[in-house]
Amino acid sequence: MKTFPGKFWVLILFLAASSFSLSAQTSQLDQYNVVWDTQSRNSSESMPVGGCDIGCNVWVENGSIYFYFGRSNSFDENNALLKSGRMKLDFTPNPFINIKQKFQLINGLVEIAGSDGDLNAVAKIWVEVDRPNIHFELKSNQKITAKAEYQYWRTSKKPIVDTWVVPTYIDYPGKDFFWTPDTVKSTADRILFYHKNNNKCLSIDKEIVQQGLLNLKDSLWNPLKDFVFGGALQGENMIVSGRDNGSYLGTKYKSIYLRSKVPADSFHLDIFLHSGYYKANKQWEKSLISQLPAINTKFTDQFLAQQMWWKNFWNQSYIIINGDEKNLSDSAWQVGRNYNLFRYQMGCNARGEYPSKSNGGLFTFDPVQIDKQFVDDNPDFRAWGGGIMTAQNQRLCYWPLLKSGDFDMMPQQFDIYRRALKNAELRTKEYWGHEGCCFTDQMNQAGIVNGREYGWNRPKDFERGLQTSIYHTYYFTSQLEFAFMILEYYRYSQKDIQLYMPFIKSAMKFFDAHYRFRARQNFGQEFSSEGKYIFYPCQALETYSGLVKNPSDVIAALTVLTRELQT
Repeated sequence: MKTFPGKFWVLILFLAASSFSLSAQTSQLDQYNVVWDTQSRNSSESMPVGGCDIGCNVWVENGSIYFYFGRSNSFDENNALLKSGRMKLDFTPNPFINIKQKFQLINGLVEIAGSDGDLNAVAKIWVEVDRPNIHFELKSNQKITAKAEYQYWRTSKKPIVDTWVVPTYIDYPGKDFFWTPDTVKSTADRILFYHKNNNKCLSIDKEIVQQGLLNLKDSLWNPLKDFVFGGALQGENMIVSGRDNGSYLGTKYKSIYLRSKVPADSFHLDIFLHSGYYKANKQWEKSLISQLPAINTKFTDQFLAQQMWWKNFWNQSYIIINGDEKNLSDSAWQVGRNYNLFRYQMGCNARGEYPSKSNGGLFTFDPVQIDKQFVDDNPDFRAWGGGIMTAQNQRLCYWPLLKSGDFDMMPQQFDIYRRALKNAELRTKEYWGHEGCCFTDQMNQAGIVNGREYGWNRPKDFERGLQTSIYHTYYFTSQLEFAFMILEYYRYSQKDIQLYMPFIKSAMKFFDAHYRFRARQNFGQEFSSEGKYIFYPCQALETYSGLVKNPSDVIAALTVLTRELQT
């Protein structure tokens, strides 16, 4: 602990390797819990809860408990990152008239206490850490009836009106891009829901044609092909009771619901998410059903494991600023709370196959609450959405994890480069005839350039491989930054990085081969008269675009990478 003038103090603990237990210091995190004693107006007033690779937005509105839920890998054929659905929970008689909704940072859950006269109940929503499962539990002092309504809005084939949600289609000259419907079906006591990608209209396939890579199509990895994602919904003492439809914040939806067979003073609802590559719907359904537990299963062990995981998570790192007492008007105190809330949201995707997107992570909500211009967009919307991994923004989420010791959450970002390395190397060879990988700033998870930046209406004489976007035409430096991040990851954690060494070496090889190629092209020789590289044409980040020579970020990156690889 270090004391600063004006009672401004900061406590930073990195205790992953110690036997320190959750004590008075970490209990100070309780002051950063968020507590509401009134109901929300809409989804914009929701609380985050998550785990594994799931994010839920939870709120109480008009006496009903709602939550959105989704995973970090749910990419459809358009490469849009879709939510799995929305739950609406109603109870008769209803205890959630007067409510206290509490987000418990240390415990990684949301608790909602409700009352109406003599009737009271407490509900909690939590997510398992090691499996993509969501649990809602309620206990009441009286027997009540529960209705759990699964709401979904991808109900038919519809044109995509606002292309910001799938930015590869901005300026796209065709009309062949649509939202396609989900499949929702049921048995007597279980609801199944899923989305199977339509292989006939994969956005990455369109980008492959656009970018002159059709001859390589069979060799390029396409993570959207045959992908299926969804889940199952079930609960003890619950049966499927009907279907309905409606509208929420301008988005029409259909629904199917479970209802209590008999009134009870306890209730639990369980959602099991599942994804993978399957040729047929039935294969996915069979795989999911084979993994489902019995409907009367109690998840006591999983809850204890979840609680222990979050406690260990906070023992490892947290920041307290001006922690003598909670003070919402103190900007320094707010900085401390915001740091811990940021780290919590990253922790909700600790087991993710894909990294947390920098623009909202797992916790976006209905966009009309941000700007009325999005009135026709549904809850899946986010600007620069889907599988676009903007490297300059993604780095801001993952650099801090080195200092906080959150090493287990970093490989998901590194794996973007590892999985797509072959694609990036094939692109380089096709365009310029030399070795090395070329990962751009605005790329998707397959290592293919976002169609908008590559340019759907590019001039005929524009060089193959280059992006028409002036912010990205010669910007390849982000791959060097992530290569350095991996080396720093090793320095901080001492974890094995052999899986990523081919990417690091290929990223550096590109700059060697490409700028010798450019120097021959522009100056008739591979190096300057002093025998040095000539990094031209180049650019410094997005800021200085065009014909920049020897930018400092490129030189600094290659210098430090070369030095670190020699030690």
